[in-house]
Amino acid sequence: MDADPHGIEIFCIYKYGSLTMAYQQQSLAVPTMNWIGLFPSDIELLGLQGVPLRETELKKIEHMIKRPYTEGSIQRELMFLRQLATKAEIESLYDIASDFVTTVYLTQKLKKLRIY
Repeated sequence: MDADPHGIEIFCIYKYGSLTMAYQQQSLAVPTMNWIGLFPSDIELLGLQGVPLRETELKKIEHMIKRPYTEGSIQRELMFLRQLATKAEIESLYDIASDFVTTVYLTQKLKKLRIY
């Protein structure tokens, strides 16, 4: 997923369930899901060229930060995204090298999760 409010929200819906479908959360959520997409903190760490956040996206971040399931690492990434006021697509990793996503980035993410 992308390092933007919409990408993070999509991840949260898959992991925790939809706010509008809370009554079916147990059957719709995938609590074991892990975030291996682009983190907002990766934008600065990797020197990626981002795109400025729109006002509506900044408001979305404010609403998401208040949700109980965003405590911890998700909340930190949302706050970092708000501070940067910049978003980036996972495709921006191709600017580093055409094989960076598969040979370096995802490999490191999966090793951190002890999946690879």
